[in-house]
Amino acid sequence: ILFVRSTIRKRREKTIMLHCNTNERKRIPRRLFLSFDDGPSPNYTDTLLDLLAAHQIRASFFVVAKSAEKNPRIMKKMRCAGHLIGLHSAAHVSAYLMTPAYAARDFQKSLTILHDLGISTRFYRPPWGHTTRHTRELAEKYRLQIVHWDVMAGDWKAFRSAGRIAACLRAQAAPDKIICLHDGRGRRHAPARTIEALRELLPLWIAEGWQFDTIDKLYLPQSAGCRYAQKAQNAEFPCGLSIQSERSEGCGR
Repeated sequence: ILFVRSTIRKRREKTIMLHCNTNERKRIPRRLFLSFDDGPSPNYTDTLLDLLAAHQIRASFFVVAKSAEKNPRIMKKMRCAGHLIGLHSAAHVSAYLMTPAYAARDFQKSLTILHDLGISTRFYRPPWGHTTRHTRELAEKYRLQIVHWDVMAGDWKAFRSAGRIAACLRAQAAPDKIICLHDGRGRRHAPARTIEALRELLPLWIAEGWQFDTIDKLYLPQSAGCRYAQKAQNAEFPCGLSIQSERSEGCGR
């Protein structure tokens, strides 16, 4: 754990472009991209989905495949609400700890689970933001775009209060920022404090004119020959820290 934390503080992801010349971002004033990692959780994700629905906000969920497999009802609710669903590995193992064979099984297993749930994704967020040559090659093989983040508020921490999470996020809101939060894992019921922070913050952001969208809207359509492109974000650690979207059947629409 200490290795992982120290590494992610120091590492600056490089922009990697394969088979594509450009991957420019469409910028829209006062637009934010909410994203959630480590779910789905039967204890928290339902409540979070209800909160987002109350404000008519669509977000991006990077799910742990084995958790998704255990919670098909929540995954259907997420999918039917129009949220983007991306992959966050099979069991939340850092790429730095994976052998090439393990990484290959992880991708194959994860995508099979999502397929069985009726989900076809084009986006992958690696646990802790860690990638290796092997995982980048696998992302290319499966035509997945790697997505990092711009803003993180330490919402997984055991003693990070809802008020501090909200203050961190509000201070960093800027056009087209990808915000990374968590609806699973975390310490001392951390996702509950994330939801509490959003319950306070979302009405304020909406009153200030912020719009919200899923991360597939962030990039311009890619050229015909572009099989894979990664524009990695340099992760920010402030506040003391360093859709698939295809309408699927069975959603009542």
